[in-house]
Amino acid sequence: MESWERDAACKDAPTRLWFGPGDGTQERLWTAAPLAVCAACPVKIECLEANVLVTSGVFGGTTPNERKAIRAARGLPLWPSVFEEGGQSRAVRSYSPDAIRKREYLARKATG
Repeated sequence: MESWERDAACKDAPTRLWFGPGDGTQERLWTAAPLAVCAACPVKIECLEANVLVTSGVFGGTTPNERKAIRAARGLPLWPSVFEEGGQSRAVRSYSPDAIRKREYLARKATG
């Protein structure tokens, strides 16, 4: 866990909140709740910088499409997962729902 993550407004929220339902629901519908949490987050900028390569979910107050536009403006790959070894970028692997659930489980186990 990065030091800034301890101050994140979302640190105790369920993982499923940050990712769409995967059923084709329009992005603007499923992102409203997580974006509201991000709006008041004291580490929103740090979160965005750490997750700009992530192609799903809400991070740093941005949607997947907004991060895609940021990557384009910075000259980064639009879909970084196809450019990395193994077909998936380190960032995508680190912040996949499964990886997040594993970190949450380990954090709960470590605290008792």
